[in-house]
Amino acid sequence: MKDSAGPLRLLVFGFDAAEAAQIRRIRSYMECGFDVLAFTMRRDNLNAEFEPFWPNLHLYDTQNQNLPRRMRALARSIAKVARHRDRSGQQKYRALGADGAMDFDQAKDAAEAWFDVLTRPGPARVKTGTVSAACEAYAKYLEVKGRESTAADARERFDRFVNSDPLGSIRFDVLTYDDVEAWRERLRTGKRGPATCNRILAGLKAALTRAVKLGYAGNMSAWQMVEPYANADGAREVFLTVQQRRALLEASPPELRAYLTGLVWTGARPGELAAARVADFDAAQGNITLRTRKGRGGRIRTRSVPLTAAGVTAFKAAARGKTPKAWLFTMPGGEPWHRSLTSRHVRAAVAAANKKKAGALPAAGVCCYAIRHTVISEWLTAGIDGASVAKMAGTSMVMIEKHYMKFLKNPAVEKLEQVELL
Repeated sequence: MKDSAGPLRLLVFGFDAAEAAQIRRIRSYMECGFDVLAFTMRRDNLNAEFEPFWPNLHLYDTQNQNLPRRMRALARSIAKVARHRDRSGQQKYRALGADGAMDFDQAKDAAEAWFDVLTRPGPARVKTGTVSAACEAYAKYLEVKGRESTAADARERFDRFVNSDPLGSIRFDVLTYDDVEAWRERLRTGKRGPATCNRILAGLKAALTRAVKLGYAGNMSAWQMVEPYANADGAREVFLTVQQRRALLEASPPELRAYLTGLVWTGARPGELAAARVADFDAAQGNITLRTRKGRGGRIRTRSVPLTAAGVTAFKAAARGKTPKAWLFTMPGGEPWHRSLTSRHVRAAVAAANKKKAGALPAAGVCCYAIRHTVISEWLTAGIDGASVAKMAGTSMVMIEKHYMKFLKNPAVEKLEQVELL
């Protein structure tokens, strides 16, 4: 292979340290004009993932006219390993294949692609590891940015859907589209719908993309080209009637009952209310201040939600005896409500309610977000205009019209009643 900038180049080859003849041939190979970049002292009967040994050899001067042919045969029969030395002098190794898995040209292409990844503009130090390690780096990044709750949620998802799956053990820099696509298909097993799988996939994409920005060497096309399931953004269909809401609260333990009651009076996202402090509740003005992070950059958005007289009474009970900086709603141990634990407690409350009265609550779909969906639907049914509902719920009119159009009153209908058509 001719190097445009200089002599012929041999990227990788190997031999047995006990074969002195091979040492002499290497020296002859170099004298023939080949630039030897890397070689290993192991045979192909060892695993291709071994840690290579790079001794400082004394190479003899014996010339061998058959060297190119014999060295190519040797290179085809053993593990091929590439070595890269960065500016600090640190060396990194990559096993490229063994037992004839790739020929010399293929090994050259693989090594040069790896060198390109290591030398592309970006962080000074290239990081390596598995997909699970890259996801953990993303969670730590969220913590550094002050998003502890988001980091905790991300770790929970990664533990459930990545670390326990074969995907988590794949080396990040060799991750392929097929790997991510197969993982997405495995998510569909069980009762997970396409919308749930799309949310999990979006979380993984965000983590892996951030990992590349943090210095992990990887091919972003491997996950960016995996498309979400189409037509999976349907509205949440679980609507809880007044009787069902009461049955759920009655079957809940005190701490959960207080938290769910707060969701009923505010229509808040579960995470927003879980993050609320006592100081956020203004009994005099009759409102609660909620904060959320939405969109790229994690900008904090703040809104004030008005409370009815009954809502103020419920929030006063939740704040009683607590300091201004204390969490407004807590689990039995005093920690704020966490998504996974909340879901577990809600499922237990649903089971208890249905055990007390068969069919009291739907067997599936009852969650904290179902309460939010129910409250927004009730607000719109009561005649509150969509703009006001969007403001109180911390969402947009686009989302209200997309998911709750059937609850919006159409003023055109009243005008149509006044038109005499027949």
